[in-house]
Amino acid sequence: MARSRSLAPFAPSNWLGATTGGLMVLGFGAYIGFEGTAIYAEEAKDPERTVPRATYIAITFLAVFYAFAFWCFIMAFGVEGITKAVAGEDWADLPFAQANTYLGPLGLKAMQVLIVTSFLACLLAFHNAAARYLFSLGRSGLLPRWLGHTDPKHHSPTRASYLLSAVAVVGLLATLLFGWDPYLDLGVKPYAAGVMSIVLAQAICAIAVVAFFLRDRRGYSALRVLVAPALGALGLLAACWFIATNFEIVSGGSGTMNVILIAVAPVAFALGVLGHLVRRDRVEA
Repeated sequence: MARSRSLAPFAPSNWLGATTGGLMVLGFGAYIGFEGTAIYAEEAKDPERTVPRATYIAITFLAVFYAFAFWCFIMAFGVEGITKAVAGEDWADLPFAQANTYLGPLGLKAMQVLIVTSFLACLLAFHNAAARYLFSLGRSGLLPRWLGHTDPKHHSPTRASYLLSAVAVVGLLATLLFGWDPYLDLGVKPYAAGVMSIVLAQAICAIAVVAFFLRDRRGYSALRVLVAPALGALGLLAACWFIATNFEIVSGGSGTMNVILIAVAPVAFALGVLGHLVRRDRVEA
């Protein structure tokens, strides 16, 4: 059945209000990964030019793509119909509910294949990013230094990659052994803690940028190295608050488990600071 197109999903009255916090949580979770461009700075030929350009392109593409995709999704059900659909028992199957009608059987199969392959691509991207974080921490001495070595031929952080692969295998075996839900316990809950941790890390990084360039701007404009990161820090700290106060939307759980998952980020930060102080004292001694 044909439905009239509407711009109602973009109207502020439809997304500003009591549900704004939840939308912010989902939005920040969807954008996780764009900061990965900076991770590859050491491997780029001209990082001062290509890394900022890649970051801006990634953010712009994601914004346009997400907005258009979700607008199409809402239009498939209708502005009024989507509200009833998400409140139903089959809400998890909504991405496929109208695919057969609008795209046909082949389009539905293509969507199912793309869901699986895109999830694999996300896993590979996170694996590569996490491996480079471990590599950097190992090279700086905050983690065992053997993680800070690269493959002599490909110059990739193979040791860190092997460690992450081992951790993933342990997680899979634990899920099988204890009968955990692969989606909720192995997928959603670690993802929730990850979203909180990454947003907090980005906020701390923005604050660190301001603190660093307050001493010496090194020829950069105040707008670029002071004002922009300060605004970014405020926005990210606000996002941390939204995530913490609407955490059940991401984790799918409640109670003590949510408290533990939220605590992962600040505890990890505290351990990092402690590790730095211990390392500094050893060097000075």
